[in-house]
Amino acid sequence: FMFEGDNLEYKNLEIGASCGSFGQKYYPRCYLTDAEKNLSKRCTDAHINEFCKANEIPWENDRFEVVIMCNPYKYGFDDQEEANNTLKEMIRVLKKPGQILIIGHNKNKYCAAGQVRLRVEKSPYRDRIRFNSSEINPETEYKGYRFQRSDGTETKPSSRILLNVTR
Repeated sequence: FMFEGDNLEYKNLEIGASCGSFGQKYYPRCYLTDAEKNLSKRCTDAHINEFCKANEIPWENDRFEVVIMCNPYKYGFDDQEEANNTLKEMIRVLKKPGQILIIGHNKNKYCAAGQVRLRVEKSPYRDRIRFNSSEINPETEYKGYRFQRSDGTETKPSSRILLNVTR
């Protein structure tokens, strides 16, 4: 199926963008999505293109080059079932080979590098994913970008996780 509002010029997708615009700033031609439709009540600068859940993405299979999660909260890799559902949907909309980029803090249970690695290794997709993580200094690598939690308070991510997806 073809998503009605789809613009084929958009090559990337950010899941759970919330008040930020990380995907559009660092991955031009990026759709920003979030599940929360009331963002305007707490975000003065939210630029969401589509409201959807991370495990119910309204685009067709093999659509995006990069799928991005930036500091996810209340979805991601907290438990195995949630991780499997999120991975399944992100892999579905990702062109193969493709990449899932996760920027977050190692104390965030939804995206801590060790947690993500464990969930990927126990997932049905483990043979299709190569895991790579590195520590980051957001003040040098993403200079001028304000990372924030879902409540709007500033945060400093500590890791970049790349899940390289094949076939």
